[in-house]
Amino acid sequence: MFTLDQVVPWGRSFDEYQRMFALTHADLDLRILGCGDGPASFNAEATRRGFTVVSLDPIYQWNGAQIQERIAVTRDKVLEQTRNNAGDFVWDSIRSVEELGQIRTAAMQQFLDDWGKDGYYTKDVSTARVMDSNSRGPVVVVYVDIDKFKLPLALRVDKESLKLSYSPTNKYRAKASRE
Repeated sequence: MFTLDQVVPWGRSFDEYQRMFALTHADLDLRILGCGDGPASFNAEATRRGFTVVSLDPIYQWNGAQIQERIAVTRDKVLEQTRNNAGDFVWDSIRSVEELGQIRTAAMQQFLDDWGKDGYYTKDVSTARVMDSNSRGPVVVVYVDIDKFKLPLALRVDKESLKLSYSPTNKYRAKASRE
């Protein structure tokens, strides 16, 4: 059985995201919110291709050196667990544990190369803060003020499942349209 005693950084590539979520070009033309992206290169690769992606993950509180150290400490453990449980995985697009290690290491390195004040993850952003929230029934809408956006980003959080998505409504957008 594949077991890890803690959350580990493990990033996927743009191609893996595209296959995993069956993303079409039309999907990619939409604004994409990546939740729990970790050190994936999807955001950097998508942004370089002209798509709009906002990624959220608790590890983004750390700097590149801290994330890289955590990857170095856990990478071999993840690959060992994968090797020990290789029969539980489908090896179609990725043919072996070794190839998986190469693909994921490359994706995480692309993330690290892009991480920081000049990378796509934080490009032109100097501040981001939760500025407001409102609760209605099973949902909370959290408003995040990001200095490069004209209006706060409205994120919808399901209270029970904690699933996160863009909110279809934004009281700040409605207020701005009335002004």
